[in-house]
Amino acid sequence: MTPRLPAVDLIRAFALLGICAVNLPQMGMEAGDSLTAPVGAANQAARLFVATFLEAKSFPVFAFLLGWGLSGQWERGRFEGFAPRHLRRCAALAVLGLLHGALVYTGDILLPYAILSLLAWPLLSASPRTLLRVALAMLALGVLFLLLLGFTLRFFAGFADDPLLLSRLGGTFDEATRQRLEDLPTDFVSAMLFNGPIALGALLAGAAAAKSRLLEAPDPLARVRALLPLPLGWVLAIGLAANLLYGATMAFAGAESPAAFPAFGAVGVGSPLLAALWLLLLLRLAARWDAPAWLMAAGRNSLSAYVFQGVAAGWVFGSYGLGLFGQLGFAALLGLALAVWLASCLFAAACERLLGAGPLEHVLRAVTGRRPPARPGPPPLPVG
Repeated sequence: MTPRLPAVDLIRAFALLGICAVNLPQMGMEAGDSLTAPVGAANQAARLFVATFLEAKSFPVFAFLLGWGLSGQWERGRFEGFAPRHLRRCAALAVLGLLHGALVYTGDILLPYAILSLLAWPLLSASPRTLLRVALAMLALGVLFLLLLGFTLRFFAGFADDPLLLSRLGGTFDEATRQRLEDLPTDFVSAMLFNGPIALGALLAGAAAAKSRLLEAPDPLARVRALLPLPLGWVLAIGLAANLLYGATMAFAGAESPAAFPAFGAVGVGSPLLAALWLLLLLRLAARWDAPAWLMAAGRNSLSAYVFQGVAAGWVFGSYGLGLFGQLGFAALLGLALAVWLASCLFAAACERLLGAGPLEHVLRAVTGRRPPARPGPPPLPVG
């Protein structure tokens, strides 16, 4: 059984910041503008920072924690109750994801998480070693998928200037919803190519970590260092170099440039390494820092906080709100992302204080049903 750890809530809260910093530019800019290199030193610096340190990193961190929690749910319910609860939970996430994609943001992560949770189900009984082997295979597949995505963006680059492809996300809510419904299939496929295999690998690694009690260890970094085939410094150097190549390409050349093909492959190698680094550093931070209550509440109610971010961003960009769609550069959008993240944390804290939990957490618990109690282990062997 995996108990609830405060460190996990802290990691989720900061992962929400990464998700917000990545999603807001895609919500607030034309598709062509978000794929091309920005103009101006401040915008290029903001794009370089987000692409290097956040893009394709927060998604695997959430997937790792999903796998960690999923393994605990399987351990509690493997004798009875896991299958129906798991199916209801996946169905609820899928429905919420479709609604979120249609009404809020087509780059939704809830539907992919539901699909990945179903794919991981047959492997939850495997040993940590087997889970890690399959996870490494998924990471290799993720690199291939990212190379395919980079090739596809380059091949179809000429279509980005078609006036028929101009977004209506800055219009009324009805216009924005119609645009999202049109974009939803393509954006879902792109999200699965960009994140799917790597996120599945991270989910399986999280399940392996739960089985080996990695997050409960006094020094998780030391345990990971002992398992690495290379010195930690070399692993970090490879991860940073690969992510810097991707970040520099996005900031100074764009996703539709010839350089994007190797850059997408590089981020497939670098993003899991840097995501793992963020995870370990946040675990160490949690052991040394008494985080404020509002931040921990965001981690406990990350589903509601995540959806709040998209709703708030839609109001900022749509004509039914502030109407700022297409008017902000990457630097301003990064500052806006920080403000929206803070607002989502305070929203989650207020909901927890008034309602006991976020509204979507209540919905998910109602659909999933009451959690089965932990099954007691075998009695201790007699001594003497």
